[in-house]
Amino acid sequence: MSMFSGEYSPPGGLRVIRANRNPPVLALSGELDLATVQRPVDAVVAVLTQPAPEVLVLDLTGLAFLGAAGIRTLLATQDHASARGVGLRIVTGGNPVVERYLSVAGVRPVFDVYPDVPSALAVVDKGSFLDVAEGAWTENS
Repeated sequence: MSMFSGEYSPPGGLRVIRANRNPPVLALSGELDLATVQRPVDAVVAVLTQPAPEVLVLDLTGLAFLGAAGIRTLLATQDHASARGVGLRIVTGGNPVVERYLSVAGVRPVFDVYPDVPSALAVVDKGSFLDVAEGAWTENS
């Protein structure tokens, strides 16, 4: 059985694939620009209207182009996720297109950026870490 489902790949140069895992991973490939931003928006809304996960991972390693509309969409996704208490993790995979546009636009520091999906998934949620730390502290007191 494939770990991917929910493919959104109509014509237009962008493909969005949702991985069957927790936390959910949306992998984007192709071009993220004004003509294609609705596809990832629809996918993010679908993920966040279900019982909201603690974390959503956007994998941008497959992007060949990231335009200004794509940057605005990433910022809006960050706001939308944050308003629902969901942490957004961005995976660049060292993709020079993504890295360059995030840096040029001055938004890279705004995002929680990871080099690969396993790294983004391996990070313990801050809230979970605090719960574990508090439990350890009270056990040792």
